[in-house]
Amino acid sequence: MKKQLPILLLLAILPAAKAETHISYPREVAVFIEHAKDCAHFAGEFDPDLPQKEQRRIAAETQAACSTANKQYPKLIRTYRSNARISKVLRQYAHITDYY
Repeated sequence: MKKQLPILLLLAILPAAKAETHISYPREVAVFIEHAKDCAHFAGEFDPDLPQKEQRRIAAETQAACSTANKQYPKLIRTYRSNARISKVLRQYAHITDYY
């Protein structure tokens, strides 16, 4: 029973932790979050030791995702400034404006 207890506790906690990731946002906010995540992902992939072709591909992907997120961010911050929950989520991606 003692060996099963940690597993049972984990199974009890898991649904609550997973539920947090499925919070619903307005479509334009969800789209922005995807662009912001893509921006951070591609920006983190750049490596000067990669072949030039791969560097150009990553730079293009980064530029596309980051410039789109940069355009969306100010509008969304204004639109949802009175919604504390969404504003908090958007502010988590404020660093995106540092890219491109």
